[in-house]
Amino acid sequence: MRLIFFLMCAFSTYSASAKSSFTDKDLSSYLKHHSKGVIFVLSPHMYLSLKALPEYKSAATKAKVAFLPLLDPVTNTKENMLKVDLHKIEILNSEILIKKNALLHFPSYIFFKNGQLQGSFNPGYDSPEKFQHRLKEYFK
Repeated sequence: MRLIFFLMCAFSTYSASAKSSFTDKDLSSYLKHHSKGVIFVLSPHMYLSLKALPEYKSAATKAKVAFLPLLDPVTNTKENMLKVDLHKIEILNSEILIKKNALLHFPSYIFFKNGQLQGSFNPGYDSPEKFQHRLKEYFK
């Protein structure tokens, strides 16, 4: 019983403090307003997600492309969100992104340009140098 109560509190704490979820409608609007960029999906339960977040954001900024981080929808603990100010990041709730394997592995990312997602999500962590190289190659 205590475990059930704890889990209920953890989920309710998260949903109360989390920003809104990011839906297909949000995705459509985002792609219309940004000509090119990266959508990055992370889980605070995965160390490499937390490591990649500032690295990939910095690389995207240097490449002058948009960077959209989204949270794993099963993220459920306030302490994990606060590790890197994750409470400001929206929760992934886009069927379009999920169908492109956004939840297969964390971290993962997908490029977009001209309002179109390009392929499926790239699962796993790339070093900052490798990620920066991929950005340059893709957006040249």
